[in-house]
Amino acid sequence: MKNNLIQGIAIGNQVRFYLFDSTNLVIELQEINKLSVMATNIVGKSATITAMMAQMIKGEQKLSSTIDTNSSVGKIICTTRAPGKIKCSVTNPNLELKFSGNKLDLPEVIGTGRLSVVKDLGLKRPFVSEVELVAKDIVGDFTYYFANSEQIPTAISSGVHVDKSGKVMQAGGLMIQLLPGAEAKTIDYIEKIMLELNSLTKLLAEYSLQRIIEKLFGEDFQVLKEMTIKYECDCNYKRFENGLKMLSVDDLIELKQEQEIEVQCQFCLKKYQIKTSEL
Repeated sequence: MKNNLIQGIAIGNQVRFYLFDSTNLVIELQEINKLSVMATNIVGKSATITAMMAQMIKGEQKLSSTIDTNSSVGKIICTTRAPGKIKCSVTNPNLELKFSGNKLDLPEVIGTGRLSVVKDLGLKRPFVSEVELVAKDIVGDFTYYFANSEQIPTAISSGVHVDKSGKVMQAGGLMIQLLPGAEAKTIDYIEKIMLELNSLTKLLAEYSLQRIIEKLFGEDFQVLKEMTIKYECDCNYKRFENGLKMLSVDDLIELKQEQEIEVQCQFCLKKYQIKTSEL
């Protein structure tokens, strides 16, 4: 099933894993946000990894990631809500293709900047953590985040495969985390898995999620949770109206010179006509 995510433990409960076929999610993101091929690759990977990270929090807690670059990409924001809902935006959806050899040159496109992760755990203040964009290739930067901000050894693979016309054919992600007490031979095995994992999208196109897990861990695994992730924007007229009411008096007086003003959601691009008489 596309957009299906499986969470489990493996290798004698020494590792936790998340495997996500995010194909339909990335297709939706491309269509809704009118993303170029390069933007689809970058936003698709960010959304896939953020959705897997969101499985680490509980209940109605929320998690969001922001990649803030100094390049033409601008900001990539992915926000999750339980259970299994995500929305994303990017400042520049029209990124041009850049290659290094026969591969997309993500470091050149992304440039420098910061990755921040916000966890709203229902406390007085959300938990916020930031790291610099060191790898500049999405996957490497999230890996660096886990190592430096959460001190959890984490291996990540994520890919977005498009055809010559720019249509998304396959997308997905794999995340493996070492649990306390993991043996040295387990660490070596995980490193071997990730080195030999040439194309996750090819595996996802050929095999079911269950079969991929079996190929990775044999019979030594246990599925803990299986769920469907879906794109859903929670914007509405009232939210934008309330936001405008927070403007200064001078700004409101200026707005009221028009009968209506148009606002647009940065995530789903839906437009709202707000009556200024209601402000």
